[in-house]
Order: sequence, then structure tokens, then C-alpha cells
Amino acid sequence: MPQKLILPMNSVNVNAGYKMPAYTKTWGFRHYGIDLGNPEKKRTIYSPGDGTVIACGLDGETATQRLGRCIVIVYPDVICNSGKRTDLACRMFHLDSIAVKVGQTVKQGDILGVYGNTGANTSGPHLHVEFDTDVKYPQYAVGIKSSGHVIKKGTIDSTVDPAKVWYLGQGQTIRDGWDGDGVTSGWVAQNDLSLPRLPENTPVPDYQALYEAQRKKTAAMTLGIREILEKIEQLVQ
Repeated sequence: MPQKLILPMNSVNVNAGYKMPAYTKTWGFRHYGIDLGNPEKKRTIYSPGDGTVIACGLDGETATQRLGRCIVIVYPDVICNSGKRTDLACRMFHLDSIAVKVGQTVKQGDILGVYGNTGANTSGPHLHVEFDTDVKYPQYAVGIKSSGHVIKKGTIDSTVDPAKVWYLGQGQTIRDGWDGDGVTSGWVAQNDLSLPRLPENTPVPDYQALYEAQRKKTAAMTLGIREILEKIEQLVQ
């Protein structure tokens, strides 16, 4: 069934756009994705659509190496806002924690994890997201020097500008992470900030409600484990 992908957070700052010249000049290599942050410091990220987790985990030996914690998901039959319809691989880098596992089917709005500052090439907490039309080899990313545990060295650029993929869901906002200077300074493209919005009657997940439900579920599980441990202690005594 065809699907449209929305942002992985309700409120988003764009800190670096797709293949922007200022990024290349600063870091010495081309940027094949988009760097996002949350202005409210809410770092939980959600699945932008329905897909399957292909790979996830630490890309290096430690959290400070390579691309940090990564997730690779394949989203089938995506209708991009550019009008293109295709299967897409989505790669996310620099997560602090991961809430999914390999082979898991995710629905739009499912919690994927929490973005952070893991990895080597990062100057602060953010989520790097890139889309690729090569779903046969979804872990292969162009622009990296060598293969890691999760992300492998690719040689062909089949990436897609995320600004030509995403839609804004109900209540979602996107803004320049440089307080308006990102476009003029070459870090952010104008089309990064001009995503089309889904019609009001389009059903989209309530990220905050999903977060609260997950938090309550985790709290209940923690309480249950604590009660079991207390009973074991009583039996031992």
C-alpha cells in the first residue's frame, strides 16, 4: 500500500541540509543527508512510516567512534512529495539509544530511539537522516571512508534529498536551526523549510501520546521486576 513519510519528530530544526556547500567546506566531505534537532530538547524519534528494520546498533567499537548508534529501515512504496514513487532505505546516525531490533516491523509513529551525540563526526546532539533508493543494499552509504559494523562503504550515490521525500504531519513544524541565517550562510536550503503539509483529515500518529504510553509501559515493567526481586529476597531469607 502506498505511503507518505512524515518527520521523525513533531518539532524540528534543520541544522544542515542535503549536499550543502557550507557543510562540505567545514567538514571536508559532502553531506548526503540532513541534520535535525528538536528546539524543545525532546530527543525521542519516531518512525516516519511503515517499514522493516534491516540493521541497527553501534557502528564502531565504542559510542564515540564512526557514526555512533545507527538504524537502517526500508520503507516500501513511498510517495515522495516530489511526485516520485519508490521504495526507500532510511539511515539514521548518532542515536543515544535504540528501541528497535533487526527484523522488526515498525509502523508510522513507533518509537525508534533517542537521538544524541554518538559517533566521531559530530559537534553536538542531532539526528542525521538520509534516504536511498538502493533498497537491495540499504546499509551501503556513499561518502564514508570505510565499512563499520552497521554502515558499509558505498561507491554509488543513489541518495535522495529528504526535503523531496517528507511531508509535514498534523501539528508538525520545521524551522531553520540557525535562527534564519542557515539559508544565507549555505547550511540550509530553502526547500528544507518548505515541506508540503498532509491534508487535515489524513490520520497521523500522536507522537506525544505514544511517548507517554511507552513511558507508562516501561514504568509498569520496572515496577513488576522490582516486585519479583523483592519476593525472591523474601524467599531467600
